[in-house]
Amino acid sequence: MGTTNATELKNQERTRSTSRPRALVLWPWATIIAAWTLALLAVITNQTYLINHHYLLEESHLPTFTALVVFLACWQVMTVAMMLPSSMPMMYMMVHASRKQRHPLVVQMAFLAGYAVVWTAFAVAAFLGDTQIHRLVHSWVWLYLHSWVIGAATLALAGGFQFSPLKERCLKQCRTPFSFFVRYYRKGSGAAWRLGLRHGSHWNCTATAGGSMAGSSCLATE
Repeated sequence: MGTTNATELKNQERTRSTSRPRALVLWPWATIIAAWTLALLAVITNQTYLINHHYLLEESHLPTFTALVVFLACWQVMTVAMMLPSSMPMMYMMVHASRKQRHPLVVQMAFLAGYAVVWTAFAVAAFLGDTQIHRLVHSWVWLYLHSWVIGAATLALAGGFQFSPLKERCLKQCRTPFSFFVRYYRKGSGAAWRLGLRHGSHWNCTATAGGSMAGSSCLATE
């Protein structure tokens, strides 16, 4: 009888442990709220020009490198506020899986760092590309008089991407984060870094079209 009761108690304890809700993942949401707070403060205080390509390159009179640093700082806030929420399903899986590792916070930070590197590289490419467009406009009178061509070409490229096989392949990865996670997740901070890079690459190329459309007004010179 005693053995039977002990077995029943163990089964009940196992049932409680498996049915116990997982601990909430709060710190990513706190980071997102902080980013949105900074963005709203920038709007209220009329500081949004700090992420405007045209202002930084033409009106701020800052050295190109300094303008790039200012732009990237603002870009990180925008990425956390706008892109991190859409990656929360992947972030939830990473946080819960990392809790079984020796240094869970390091693993989580490595994943976010890899994700951020991809978006930062995209921002650098966009900024430097815009720098070259500004120089081309200043040296080519026809383009200066027809600067609308820049926005039209940007929209055409973004629209063409919408119908490309690459976009569909990346979108599939973003719509099914669980299968993506199961396929590529490995233990260790190095593996988390690579997973962040891979996830950022897939999500970045899907969102690039929309970002290009939204950024066409910044690429077009006045």
